[in-house]
Amino acid sequence: MGRIAETLKSGHRVWVVGTIVAPPENRQPIVLPPAPHSPVGWSEGDYQLSWSMQIGHFLVTHAMRGQLVDIPVSQAVNPFENATLAQFDGWHAD
Repeated sequence: MGRIAETLKSGHRVWVVGTIVAPPENRQPIVLPPAPHSPVGWSEGDYQLSWSMQIGHFLVTHAMRGQLVDIPVSQAVNPFENATLAQFDGWHAD
């Protein structure tokens, strides 16, 4: 998370493409040990959720502002290619 912190602290923006999941309030994100030495083995979905929760928790905890960016499209988009875009800026410590 060091580069994200550096970016926010220096007044720049962090852009996130795709889904970010913040854990419930007052809960820490799930942190899995390196595969395959975890309860989920090599499960890609579990690791993606863990990484998403870690980034989401960090941004919710430290970014001053966050917002979804609307991307207008005039035609149908494949659901697998229809990612969300979010922008975060500002910095505050815990």
